[in-house]
Amino acid sequence: SQKGGLGKSFTARAIVDLARRAGRRVSAWDLDKGTGSLALVYKDRDPEVGCATDDVRHKKTEAAWIDAFHGPADDVVLDVPGGAMGDLLGVVDGGAQTLVEDAKASGREVVVVSVIGTQRDSTATPLDAIAAFEGTSVRHVVVRNGYHGEESDFVIYDGFDDAVTGERRFGTTSEKVREVGGEVVFMPRLNAATVAMLDVYGLTFTEGSVAAEKIKRRHALNVGGWLRATEEAFSESWLRSSDAAKSEAKKPRRGGQQLASV
Repeated sequence: SQKGGLGKSFTARAIVDLARRAGRRVSAWDLDKGTGSLALVYKDRDPEVGCATDDVRHKKTEAAWIDAFHGPADDVVLDVPGGAMGDLLGVVDGGAQTLVEDAKASGREVVVVSVIGTQRDSTATPLDAIAAFEGTSVRHVVVRNGYHGEESDFVIYDGFDDAVTGERRFGTTSEKVREVGGEVVFMPRLNAATVAMLDVYGLTFTEGSVAAEKIKRRHALNVGGWLRATEEAFSESWLRSSDAAKSEAKKPRRGGQQLASV
């Protein structure tokens, strides 16, 4: 996303947790100097156990996450700070084309995840992502974050018929996403008080789902139910967490299969 507050790190946490719960080996990276919520909840800096960190905006970054493409993890998840996609793609000469080709050479699919809300400025996020990766073979997934509204509330993304003029308004983004073969999923809303309790104790979603004594049982139940609902929501998309489902891609694998950039 070009802006903060839409739930990029929250979505990355969900992807990491669901994949690990499904038994997949995940290399997780917080590229916002380690200040993002991904790094705050995964305190171990081993990327395949917790979450490694990097400052993608720093011109002298070593970009060790590129090495992870060729590592043993099934999935590599990059949590990219708002407005920093240009910095990410500028790490190597050749930009998006070079990075995607390198990931593909390691046997991975590249999935670019755009998180949107219901407001007009956030709805343009997928257009920026599509433009950034134009000419490359990546898969685009748009995540409607339920924190910002019900699925029916994303009218600017979907487009609607003006009740007064009868004209079709907005919907340009959804048309472009369909044009490039992208997918759209709705991530359910997790109770705000429950999210706050997870943040107070710095718990991952999986930890929170079994932390009834620490965060109270109702919050633990909320997290468990939300994880199941989110797994179901992602199950028909490129964010699905099971090995069996992902193996449908039948891509050669030297290291892993998926690279998700959120």
